[in-house]
Amino acid sequence: ASEQSGLNKPLQDLLNKVNATFTINTKPTNKVNEIISDSKRFDLLVIDSINNLGLTPDDIDKIREANPKLAVLAIMQSTKDGTFKGDQRFKHDCDIFLKCNRPKVYQTKSRYSPPSDIVVFENL
Repeated sequence: ASEQSGLNKPLQDLLNKVNATFTINTKPTNKVNEIISDSKRFDLLVIDSINNLGLTPDDIDKIREANPKLAVLAIMQSTKDGTFKGDQRFKHDCDIFLKCNRPKVYQTKSRYSPPSDIVVFENL
């Protein structure tokens, strides 16, 4: 998370539990060329958060064009009313848009399937 050091214990515990191979950039950058270079050896790029890093829809396009096989999971901050902060093009351009409201995640947009609800945290 760009708002944190990226070394928080709950995240580390989760990644270790699932035996994830990962690198956490503890000094996140908003420089698109650095993000492109750093993500070339991975299958998944998690950006937390687009808002805090100051990335634009054009920046995400550049990352995806440079690494076409890279899956990009971008997290956006929300307002108090539950909408996301930022350019509506983020939602328009994405393949899948999820809204998290514990304990469920709501798929509000998908190019591949109809909207659905996904229970993420069963024991809450």
